[in-house]
Amino acid sequence: MEYVKGVPLTEYCDQAKLSVKERLELFLPICTAVQHAHQKGIIHRDLKPSNILVCLYDGKPVPKVIDFGLAKAMHHSLTEQSLYTAHGMMVGTPLYMSPEQAEHNNLDIDTRTDVYALGVILYELLTGTTPLEKAQMKEAAYDEFLRLIKEVEPPKPSTRLNGSASLPSVAAQRSIDPSHLTRSIAGDLDWVVMKALEKERCRRYETANGLVEDIRRHLSDEPVSASPPSARYRMRKFIKRNRAGVIAASAIAVALLLGVVGTTSGMLWALSEKRAAVAAREAESEAKQEAIAAAKAERLAKLDAQAETKKAEVAAKKEKTAYAQAQKRLAQIEKANEILGSIFKNLNPLEIARNERPLQAILLEKLDKAVEQLEGDSIGDPLVVAKIQEQFGISLLGLGDPGKAILLYEKALATRSDTLGPEHPDTITTRLNLAAAYGEAGQWDKALPLFERTLKLARVKFGPEHIRTVHTMNSLAKGYLDAGQPDKAGPLGREALAIARKTLPSNSPQLAGILAQYGLFNIEARAYTDAETAVRECLAIREKIMADDWRLFSTLSLLGAALLGQQKYEEAEPLLLKGYEGMKERERTIPALARIRMTEALQRLVQLHQATDNEEQSAKWQAELDKRKQLKK
Repeated sequence: MEYVKGVPLTEYCDQAKLSVKERLELFLPICTAVQHAHQKGIIHRDLKPSNILVCLYDGKPVPKVIDFGLAKAMHHSLTEQSLYTAHGMMVGTPLYMSPEQAEHNNLDIDTRTDVYALGVILYELLTGTTPLEKAQMKEAAYDEFLRLIKEVEPPKPSTRLNGSASLPSVAAQRSIDPSHLTRSIAGDLDWVVMKALEKERCRRYETANGLVEDIRRHLSDEPVSASPPSARYRMRKFIKRNRAGVIAASAIAVALLLGVVGTTSGMLWALSEKRAAVAAREAESEAKQEAIAAAKAERLAKLDAQAETKKAEVAAKKEKTAYAQAQKRLAQIEKANEILGSIFKNLNPLEIARNERPLQAILLEKLDKAVEQLEGDSIGDPLVVAKIQEQFGISLLGLGDPGKAILLYEKALATRSDTLGPEHPDTITTRLNLAAAYGEAGQWDKALPLFERTLKLARVKFGPEHIRTVHTMNSLAKGYLDAGQPDKAGPLGREALAIARKTLPSNSPQLAGILAQYGLFNIEARAYTDAETAVRECLAIREKIMADDWRLFSTLSLLGAALLGQQKYEEAEPLLLKGYEGMKERERTIPALARIRMTEALQRLVQLHQATDNEEQSAKWQAELDKRKQLKK
């Protein structure tokens, strides 16, 4: 039997804080897998979240349906053992069990019992609880919980949420406001879930594919096939549940009716002429009402025609406005592209090859001209200008000119604060970039307070455990370390890592990045043992999800650095060598600002051979390092 490693469905959805839409999209392949089993003649009979495990492949969640231990084959006789199971004990998990499974003889179970279980799972994905609540089932005696399964109609998901004290926490796990959560479920999703949970099999979806199609219609904003039960059906269900009381009430009503008939029979002849007169007056009144209704319909038709004309005029005006805005936006984009393209226009390869002027100097000069053009020529949208200023700032940092980068970031921050507000996510990102630029320039008196203010805003805006808040904590910890305040850097870095381990999936690329950053902190703080532990954990994740990515080889070099600091030279050497050579092969895929990792990898190789007194290898790698530094210029 193959062992499937993963996280139970509901646990994964809550940990990852998946939205309602994301949960529905993850639920669809589960239904498809169940349909596939049905087509093979297999009924699962024990579907529940713990039998549906979510695994990550290339960073994407993939659900797997497991544990077919209670499954049975359709269209075949049961074995002696399965007959005993069917007669001798209840089969399945009560919270997810269909009414027909709760019968003492459940030999006629078909694929719709799995459809019912899928409905229970969908109910739990939306509301955080099963239709029959665990506490209710736990307190009930055996016969009572069988009755609950077979007879008690659960509330609609939106109704359950509206009456739940845990609505705020359930909404938070689905990344949505509580009132928006109930509104998003009311209607289509209520009907879809309740159709899957029908007590009578003939009223459920015929197949798991039927459930899939309705969910897809909902996601595409199309009408679903499920609909609320009719008043006639609800009355029939009421009578079935209260048969004795209804029979008694009916007998009383019949007796009363017979008494009334006997009493009134003598009055019928006396009333006949009066009824004829009343009927004539009613006919006249009805004719008048029809005439009034016709006139009203005519007026409404005229009003509708006028409304349609006005609606068409409004639509045409909107279309004209949208076209004008699109033209304006296109002109802005063309102007922005023209400014960006000017950096590489007339770039002379021969001049660079002859080394008459260093490439860095040429690019800085062209960037200066582009900045002048950006400020001199109005693009028309201040936010577009701010975006380009940030991009130029990144380039200037990569070219080693943090002073000019700071000026651009300051302008971009002022624009975004005025236009979007100080707490907008884009404004927070710009503030973080500006703080990093201050740090690159060594202006820690400005960098650290700005990092600290940005962290406070991130905690309020995104929440204390959001991934963007964690990244901001890491940036501040790095700032403390570079500013010579390791006593503040260590605790903050450990706090960021603890939150990431708590909130992110174990194979998450974001968790790997935070582990790598924490390892780098500890290497710079000379806490090499702690660094080794974190980097090895990072390496295990990256080997699974990014086997051919440059970041995997950067991690190998980082692990080599942790071992080098502990004087474990024989272990460090192959890691440092493989790490650098792997990054060199993939250099074109490494972002400009991240290519510092290659320089760091070379420096570690030089340090290794200097520490082991290998002058030949030390000189070789030093020459490689000097060459890289020269190319950067």
